[in-house]
Amino acid sequence: MKLYFDTNIYDFISDKQEAQIVRNFLDINGFEVQASSTNVMETYVISDKELCKQQLEALSTVATSLEAKPQSWWQAKELLSEIKRVNPHWLRQPASHKLILEEKNFLKGHLSEWERVINLTIPSKFATSAFRKDFESGVAKSTVSQKTLRQRLLKNELDLQLNFQSKGGKITELSEGKYLEPDLFWRVDCLLIWFEAIVRRAPESRDYADWLLPYVRENAFRAPTYVDFWINRVKPEKLPKNRIASLVGFCQMKQKVTHGNPNDQMHSCHALDIDIFITADKPFFKALEATAAHFTKFAKVILLDRSAASPLDQLKMALL
Repeated sequence: MKLYFDTNIYDFISDKQEAQIVRNFLDINGFEVQASSTNVMETYVISDKELCKQQLEALSTVATSLEAKPQSWWQAKELLSEIKRVNPHWLRQPASHKLILEEKNFLKGHLSEWERVINLTIPSKFATSAFRKDFESGVAKSTVSQKTLRQRLLKNELDLQLNFQSKGGKITELSEGKYLEPDLFWRVDCLLIWFEAIVRRAPESRDYADWLLPYVRENAFRAPTYVDFWINRVKPEKLPKNRIASLVGFCQMKQKVTHGNPNDQMHSCHALDIDIFITADKPFFKALEATAAHFTKFAKVILLDRSAASPLDQLKMALL
């Protein structure tokens, strides 16, 4: 049986120094734990190096493997497949083999990350101000956006009005429906996320651009049909990982907005691939439970008590 822990579970285990006994319990009972690049990144950004290494050790002890490919890669491939189905004229042959090689190198780099985790090696780039600036900037933008939408949601003021300017300067206005409708929310959210990544080259979304730009024409997302593509044409079942991240964001707005919300959205993608998803974050747990109603296949979600004396005891009660 395959499990996924969000990062606060590894933090819980590390804090109580129970990594090895938790691993023994999981092995004996046939549980496999898959780590993610989001787990790794959230650990790397811990400023205290000793604490960072301690949590890397817990992560590499408890988890049996790292996800084969990052969730952003899967999201990009979902979108690429829908573009091929709906608007194939947006596609291009990669301009050079160099672009394909770069994608392969990015994936190799992702896989080699687990060796660094096992060796408790903190890459120097995670200590640089440039990386932290981009990371924190992305989190801050997302948090501000969620807080703004939450205030409007509480006032029932979420009528959708979207103005889109094409390359030729023509303004297309979409003014129908409400953001309170989950299906409309995730479509608009994805529309904006990918526009920011591909057209505006948002630094915090550079991985989306890395995966998609080799195959999509530069101005495709400025086309007059871009809004229609997202609002009316894409099929929900074809974009599960894009959709779950946005729907979790939608459900998060019903509670107090926190700094960790953007990364929780990426964690949530794993709920479509594994059997049991475990967290100690109650608001995130509620968001996942609410999101599960929109999917036919979804992991069982379990909430552990972070204030308990032993994560091992919590896991035993939850899993056995």
